[in-house]
Amino acid sequence: MSRIALIEPPPWDIGSPNLGIAYLKSVLVADGHNVSTFLLSPYFYDDKKIKNEVLKQRRIFKKGHIFNIYFDMVWDAYIEGDKEKQKLCNDFLEKCVEKLLDSGATIFSFSLNHLTLPMGLKLAQKLREEMDKEGNDDYLLVAGGPTPSTLITSLAPFFNIICIGEGEETLREIVKYYQEKSNKLETVPGTVTNFSGHILHNPPRELIMDLNALPFPDFRDIPKKKYGAIAIQTSRGCVARCAFCDETIYWSKYRWRKPEKVVKEIEFQSQRYGTTNFRFHDSLINGSPKHLEELCDLLKEKNLHITWGGNARVNGLTEELINKMSESGCKYLLFGIESASQKILDDMRKKITIEEIISALKICQSAGIWTHTHWMTGFPTERWEDVEQTISFIENNKKLIDSATVHPFTMPTRFCHVFNNPQIYGLTEIYPKRKINLFGIELIWEYGFKVAGREENHIERATERVEETLKKCRIPDLIFTKSIQGKVLQSIYQIGALKLFRRWVPIY
Repeated sequence: MSRIALIEPPPWDIGSPNLGIAYLKSVLVADGHNVSTFLLSPYFYDDKKIKNEVLKQRRIFKKGHIFNIYFDMVWDAYIEGDKEKQKLCNDFLEKCVEKLLDSGATIFSFSLNHLTLPMGLKLAQKLREEMDKEGNDDYLLVAGGPTPSTLITSLAPFFNIICIGEGEETLREIVKYYQEKSNKLETVPGTVTNFSGHILHNPPRELIMDLNALPFPDFRDIPKKKYGAIAIQTSRGCVARCAFCDETIYWSKYRWRKPEKVVKEIEFQSQRYGTTNFRFHDSLINGSPKHLEELCDLLKEKNLHITWGGNARVNGLTEELINKMSESGCKYLLFGIESASQKILDDMRKKITIEEIISALKICQSAGIWTHTHWMTGFPTERWEDVEQTISFIENNKKLIDSATVHPFTMPTRFCHVFNNPQIYGLTEIYPKRKINLFGIELIWEYGFKVAGREENHIERATERVEETLKKCRIPDLIFTKSIQGKVLQSIYQIGALKLFRRWVPIY
């Protein structure tokens, strides 16, 4: 039996606990290992000194998720070199190292994404220093998640093993070979290994095709009171191939679970944790409308009285299906609309129409489902007339849009269709826009680009205009519920009184 610590560094989402880590724990526990989970974001946000620093900088009044607000401070600490903020972050991480060492773990597995990367690397660095100081060389530092899958070689100096793609079977093999002290540890499929400075790129691992074979996620030692909902997943992957998305490097093929299995998990988690609030973590909950309809029928049949929501495409949502979703407990849906210009939607390879967008929003409104819309400005082929179409759409359909967020188009990685086909999108140049030095490694944090025949400040202007339109239409950037309490909170929020309590308001 091995002792393993599964770690999610801050700052990250507290809408629901990390589902990937809960799956990893469940498969490792099934193999008989002792596994501890360390989701550090709630404690980072609760740290009085850190919270006071954020309040002092008035960052809490910014729009966006709490993790974006706190990430600004992390950026100042480790990228901009602010010594005071650096000390606050380091002091927090030193407390974390103590807890990790107290767990008795010898395998430390980090789940990393773009925002948790700086704190994650610093924590791994401090953990290694402490283990080496104690003369303990029998330990493993492992990294997985979206960012290690895209920044493989750059992160190798910090970890013994980097997992690429799905982690359940990969981590099981890592633990098995570590326990057996086998030299196979260096050649586990789906990994890049770094032992004694020798970096080895191993063959990729095949996807888990039967998701029904996975045990239910294990949230037992997660501080559930610090999260709004329990996470659940009916599928992995996405049926879409949007030009700006790089998800396929991680999930690749779309796969789904049997609706009966999902309902059993909901019943199990409800009984174990006494919760009725679930957050679906699928890339799209309606990737298979047939399976979604079966799920809704089963939820109604079981009369579970849960509330749930998730990401959805506007097409494939009929009035009958949306009504079934509402009757089975669906309270909110997040739609990646991006643009109200049909030309831009086509260029993005969204495979949706303006008519489908309006239809889905109307049916959701009629069914009492909250609709949150995501908008993207500055896609390379976008021109000002396309921005005006988006603005007109929002103004003309503001009663159908319950909440919305707007984000400028960016390219943080090299794996989206736009990056690899610049000529199709009129890009004349792609270049490193932001290079950073993170604890001695050089990283490209974001790629910049130039578009033929477009003003250089187009993205900034477009983002500002769409944000102004949302504000003018009194469309909030947070999800509330279509209940009396939700309407009261929304009214208070719109006059600014809930800004200080942003952290407790979002469902997702």
